[in-house]
Amino acid sequence: MRRDVPCADCGVMLYGGRGSLPAGQRRCRPCRQVASWNDRQRICQWCGAPFMSARPARGVYCSRACASKAGNAVKDQKQRACVECGVDIGSGHQRTLCRKCKRARETARCVRKTRARRALKRGAKVERYTLDEIASRDKHRCKLCGKRVAMARKYPDPRSPVIDHVIPIVDGGDDVKANVQLAHFVCNARKRQYGTQQLALIG
Repeated sequence: MRRDVPCADCGVMLYGGRGSLPAGQRRCRPCRQVASWNDRQRICQWCGAPFMSARPARGVYCSRACASKAGNAVKDQKQRACVECGVDIGSGHQRTLCRKCKRARETARCVRKTRARRALKRGAKVERYTLDEIASRDKHRCKLCGKRVAMARKYPDPRSPVIDHVIPIVDGGDDVKANVQLAHFVCNARKRQYGTQQLALIG
């Protein structure tokens, strides 16, 4: 059999055979290897280093580490903010609260559950409410001393906000909005020790 088809790149005569490519597009083996090598050459889009891609149609990063860094960089561009305080929490998480607000909400939930459990054990009525709701109703003022309550302060700060039961649960009071009021932590502690009337004399 005579070689009757020239290579499209180097011009070496090839055997035509029964290939599906037209005569002007057929290449010899060395030229095909060079073309494949050129197709696999890539520049990493993260670090800029040259590399050989295992798949000519894919592969834009030289390693998994570069691909991971590039993915994290894309995530960081889509920043998410905490729904309560507005602090940036990034986009790599599904949560909508920052760690500080999430911890505060979990603490408030535990306090609410404990308060409701104590009331139910004594047969008292229980109503769902939050510290912020009571503070807003009482205009952020302590009902025992009359001074303003700083809601940003946290326990064990003496001036931190707490819920005070007008009629204590141990004395038959209910855990409902009508029986609770906003108070300072220290004022609530003095009320337990001296009673409401004694607290008014001390304050």
